[in-house]
Amino acid sequence: MTTRIENFGIVVQDLELVRDFFVALGLEVKGEAQVHGPWVDLTLGLEDVESRICVLGSDDSDAQIELQQYVTPSPIPAATGGMPNVLGLHRVSLQVEGHVGRLAQEGYGLRGEVARYADECHLCYVVGPEDVQRGP
Repeated sequence: MTTRIENFGIVVQDLELVRDFFVALGLEVKGEAQVHGPWVDLTLGLEDVESRICVLGSDDSDAQIELQQYVTPSPIPAATGGMPNVLGLHRVSLQVEGHVGRLAQEGYGLRGEVARYADECHLCYVVGPEDVQRGP
């Protein structure tokens, strides 16, 4: 029985670049570490794992985003480029206010356009570094 969502993991090539993207959206760095050892190998089902992690979150939610950059073994590039209809995890949805213009100035682009959803909110997909996407 699930009692709460702990975190979502995203494997990245450039930890600092992707971390800074989420910080620009208003998340806070909750912790950073370099992990290795038998418990990491057992957990991941890989051998000789060494990776850097960064945990991000906000004060109003227990759910966190965990970024992971593998030192060893080498990361395997994605086979396709993050289009919305490709199978797999595609987005982290965050509620933000007034960030779209600032993100564009910082070099992040929209996947499509800003749209109104059911008179509740505006939605858009912002494509960040390494094709990380987020939808508010």
